[in-house]
Amino acid sequence: EEVKVETLDVSAYDDVNVELAVNAETAKDKAAYKEVQDILKEYLDGAKTEEFFGELAAKYSEDGNAAEGGIYEGVTEGYMVAEFENWALKEGRKAGDVGIVETEFGYHIMYFIASECTTWSDVIRNDLAADEYNELADEIGTSDKVAISAEVESSIKGVEEFIVSLAKEQIRNIKASASASSY
Repeated sequence: EEVKVETLDVSAYDDVNVELAVNAETAKDKAAYKEVQDILKEYLDGAKTEEFFGELAAKYSEDGNAAEGGIYEGVTEGYMVAEFENWALKEGRKAGDVGIVETEFGYHIMYFIASECTTWSDVIRNDLAADEYNELADEIGTSDKVAISAEVESSIKGVEEFIVSLAKEQIRNIKASASASSY
């Protein structure tokens, strides 16, 4: 039986940025798309908060993280399917934005929590710092000298300061991290 699906009219919800990334006419599974629109409407007619979104995710989601409110943290490029990332990492995305995204796994109602500043360069820099620290530790551990030279001691101090600065930067990034919920 053919299901007729009309695009959800979001004009009444001007207090929330709603992005429908799926056209009702071109939706692959019209019945599933209608169902996800009904759930989004339930959210829009409800409290419109992160907590309420989490309750709906726990109620309706088939995802493995439904019990945690559908939250995915640390979303970066290459982390998830392209459609999900494109929505979550879209420039100008603001906390509280919601939308429907279609992926190869079906339809997802998205809720944007916060923007994340962690990039691949952050990950690489952290890995390099860890490698440098491990090399110095190995050098010291295999040394048969009883006293550590001033040069090695200075190098260790430099690496430790670098690691501490990276840790502080990561903490700042985590506080502003991109988290999105989906169900």
